[in-house]
Amino acid sequence: IATRGYLLGIVSVPVPPGRFTVRVGLEEAHAGVVSGRDTVTVTAPSGPALGLSDLVLGAASVPLWWISGAGDTIRVNPVAEFRAAEPIELRFEVDGLIPDSSYKIEMVVKQPGGSSPFGWITRLFGGGRDPFKATTTQPATDSRVQVHREVTLQQPKPGRYLLEVTVSRRSEPAVTRTQQFTVVR
Repeated sequence: IATRGYLLGIVSVPVPPGRFTVRVGLEEAHAGVVSGRDTVTVTAPSGPALGLSDLVLGAASVPLWWISGAGDTIRVNPVAEFRAAEPIELRFEVDGLIPDSSYKIEMVVKQPGGSSPFGWITRLFGGGRDPFKATTTQPATDSRVQVHREVTLQQPKPGRYLLEVTVSRRSEPAVTRTQQFTVVR
């Protein structure tokens, strides 16, 4: 991926909790480019309600890392393109946990939409199974935990996919985040 001419880098920007529209501009030698708009939700740290950060996807083939506040090295793949046989490294934080209680993580990879207006019929009658699905229940060791998972798709076809992560516990509504990515040959 790096050989295709991407410029990779990370800039930390402190912001208060809220929902923001983001654009990035890059200029060099009196020429430049501005990205499309994206929306980012920033949650309050260590709030009392169950919270889930954005999903960070990484890959061994993309030489870009972010060093978290806890000192962990986290791979980042900002273009969200993955080779068909390559595992996807997934990172996120869960906040608002009650130590010594448990919480559930559900992860599903879906192929969004489809060209057929009858795609829901295929799924209803057993076709179109999700390429990846996993559920785990874990003990909360603190009020905020970092989660690291590896997602390996079984024989994925090239195309766009949607990763959906849902975190829940008995006493509160579930929280869900999604991240689109592309599988290439």
